[in-house]
Amino acid sequence: MTAAPLLAALLRAALPGLRALDLGLPEPALFPWLPGTSCGVADAEALPPAEAALLRRFRHADGRPLVGFDRAADAALLAGASVAWDDAPERLIRFAAAPPRGLSADTLLLAPPDAEAVAGAPKARLLLLLGAGDTVERHDLLVPPPRLDAIHAALRGAAEALAGAAGGRWSARSLAVAADMASVALLPDDAQAFRPPLSILAEALVHDLPTRAGPDGLDLSDVRQVRLLLGTAPARLRVFVRGDASGAALFGDGRRLPATLAEHPTGESCLEAGPWPPGTGAAVLGLAAPASARLVLTRLELLP
Repeated sequence: MTAAPLLAALLRAALPGLRALDLGLPEPALFPWLPGTSCGVADAEALPPAEAALLRRFRHADGRPLVGFDRAADAALLAGASVAWDDAPERLIRFAAAPPRGLSADTLLLAPPDAEAVAGAPKARLLLLLGAGDTVERHDLLVPPPRLDAIHAALRGAAEALAGAAGGRWSARSLAVAADMASVALLPDDAQAFRPPLSILAEALVHDLPTRAGPDGLDLSDVRQVRLLLGTAPARLRVFVRGDASGAALFGDGRRLPATLAEHPTGESCLEAGPWPPGTGAAVLGLAAPASARLVLTRLELLP
């Protein structure tokens, strides 16, 4: 079990208007749980050739390649160019190993515990301690020192609100450790305390087709298959489509997923599958169907 859904919920509640970039593939933490998060790799050249070739095929919902595969676009994003971030008032970059270069001084950073200091402007450190089943995950949020108190207060308030909404099944704590360090803890009292599904509309999915999804979904009429980048392997998932789904098949990282088909009250067909096959790397969901099915993919539900 991972605390990624809880981490995403905490940041979303504390930082209105947040847009994030997760450079943690093949093991992201914010993507896809934090809506609107872009994803990619810190060093595409270091990837095994087969993995790099696979990831290079994917596009974000707006048609952009994954970060790490377009140097010009990546430079604008890391430098904090407003147009690259859709004028988001709050920007956060998560890295899993060495911090990227060329970062804007006001960008928030989410780092592994005790990650190396980022070159350039100094950062204060907020320790986020989150329950994940029987363990506690730690993520370090690096912020400009003048903003430490305000962001700490926002995270403390968000943690207390989430704990309150859970009806006493969570514990929220915070501590000012030093002038440049503070902590916020959000600890569910049992492993089942935070397991809501994540619903992702088709127009927000990262996929490998040249066409883009519209408000009505991703049209699969002219293709036999599509691959969707999930990033984190879900425990179970539901795929919602319109059209004849009787001949459709689901694949998890290339392996067939047993799935049940049912009609949904919305008029969609729902393919439900699980568990995800064990393995490593960024989770990729495949959906295949005969051309005659004329499927339209409308949304996914991921269950952590």
